[in-house]
Amino acid sequence: MKTRSPYEKGGRVFCYFFEKGWSLKSQDKGCIINMNVVHVGGMRMNKNATSREEILRVGKELLLEGGPDAVSMRAVAAGCHVAVGALYNYYPSKGAMLSALVVSIWEDVFAPFTAVNTYPSFIDAADALLDAIATSGERLPGFLQSHALPFASGERAQGRGAMHAYFDVLENHLLRALDDDPNIREGVFDQGLSKLEFVTYIMALAIASQHQPRGSKQAMLTLIGNSIY
Repeated sequence: MKTRSPYEKGGRVFCYFFEKGWSLKSQDKGCIINMNVVHVGGMRMNKNATSREEILRVGKELLLEGGPDAVSMRAVAAGCHVAVGALYNYYPSKGAMLSALVVSIWEDVFAPFTAVNTYPSFIDAADALLDAIATSGERLPGFLQSHALPFASGERAQGRGAMHAYFDVLENHLLRALDDDPNIREGVFDQGLSKLEFVTYIMALAIASQHQPRGSKQAMLTLIGNSIY
């Protein structure tokens, strides 16, 4: 049974209802709050976000449409139709959310490369890596080099840590391709140059290639081939 207690104050009429929660109606503000749903000025807002995936989806849309400056907790919350505080149910800080967003974007960028478990040769793996980077350059110009999401000064280390962790994933994928390639020239890797060092150099060159003309990919593949075959 609902209990209704209307009263007037300042020319506005408020009605409170008590039954496993509450709602608030304001005639002049058009605001209705009911359980986990808020209607403000005709816009429906859920107090709780549906999932981490939804938060990341909205964050990526903001980045693609408006660039790094468009990504903020307030903007993501608005895109998810939730209160800003609801995001903290999923991420303890803005830095944690941005770190997850960076990794999610990198996973999207490199999905064509990491989706293949075994490459015929290291050259084939490098070719797939460069193709993924070239495609990302068209969708997110400069992102792989600058990682330009708006981290607060105290959260930049957290963002760098997330990106370096994903770098390790990519390097391990290249290392596996290098280990599986039966045509590597004998004696290429020794105490002067390890496989890990070689892969790290290739990753750095690949990221830098984002701003190079597409024709430069063949030059890089030739450089790799001359180095290890």
